[in-house]
Amino acid sequence: MHRDYSFGVFRTQSEMDAHKDDHRVWTNPLQHQLPNAPNMSIYCLYGHGAATERAYYYTFDNSSDAPSLKIDRTPRPLRNVDIGIVNGEGDGTVPLLSLGYMCADAWRKPLYNPHGVRVVTREFVHNPLAVFKDIRGGADAADHINILGNHDVTADVLRVVAGHGHDVNDQFTSNIREYAARINIP
Repeated sequence: MHRDYSFGVFRTQSEMDAHKDDHRVWTNPLQHQLPNAPNMSIYCLYGHGAATERAYYYTFDNSSDAPSLKIDRTPRPLRNVDIGIVNGEGDGTVPLLSLGYMCADAWRKPLYNPHGVRVVTREFVHNPLAVFKDIRGGADAADHINILGNHDVTADVLRVVAGHGHDVNDQFTSNIREYAARINIP
């Protein structure tokens, strides 16, 4: 894994420069800068507002000879923990911080976006219909899969592919910018 991928964070231009030809950092947006592509724009469209797994409590499983772990189902008096699973905000599959950090914060900084590539973040609140009305959640669903049927997302995608991406601008409906501001990355 470490032969092909890197899992770090570069905090200075000199680190970026020293590793720009290292193929392991090319897939890590915190270690590789956006390209000098004057006509390129990045559109980040994602949903949020669905409970999303983000951490787990584990315990050792001593029922066999091989050491192993299992989710600790011990009840905890925390509102966001359910049978050992810590839930947070996201799209039901991906946590909000993973969905939006680069788009809402890091790619707006010169270290990660030195050439000023346009970055547009569009968030959509997951607002599904009752399952008996529409099993896929309806036109306002914005969870991980059903966002593909969200009418506002479809309209934004059509604007971009029709050459009117300049009409698509930031739309923040979550606290991602406040969360991102707490991360200590220049």
